Amino acid sequence: MTLWLAGLPLLSSCASASTTRDHGSTSSTPQTALRNRYEAIVETGDRQLSNLSFRLSADAANVHAVNADFARAEKVFDETATSIQAIQFPADMGSAVQAMVSGLRALGSTCAEGALASTPAQFHSIQVTVGNAEAAEFKAEHRVNRFLGISHIPSAPAG
Repeated sequence: MTLWLAGLPLLSSCASASTTRDHGSTSSTPQTALRNRYEAIVETGDRQLSNLSFRLSADAANVHAVNADFARAEKVFDETATSIQAIQFPADMGSAVQAMVSGLRALGSTCAEGALASTPAQFHSIQVTVGNAEAAEFKAEHRVNRFLGISHIPSAPAG
């Protein structure tokens, strides 16, 4: 999913892991429970960012409203990162999870800058920074999804 500002893609969500799951087994295993918990967190963040996407489009002409939308997006990224970090992942997933959390926090930090921006040049700079942060977060998200057996990996964000 992408948030839009004045017709330009601005923010990708934390993840799009929930699109298709690998349903090889119906029994509840620790791996299934872990994947379900992760996906619930991701789905919540995606839903909140999707709502903000519509708000950003509607608010594009109002700098104060856009700033407020960025502040809300910062909170979503931060809450998602905190929730994912709280999950007890297997040790072999540690570096991928940490990279994903770092990517989410970088996106949140960029949104905090967007909450203070007021000029087209500042918003452009934020867009560039978001693109870089998205790329890093996407790679880590891809690794986490693969570890969890999520069969559909979302395509890379457009940069």
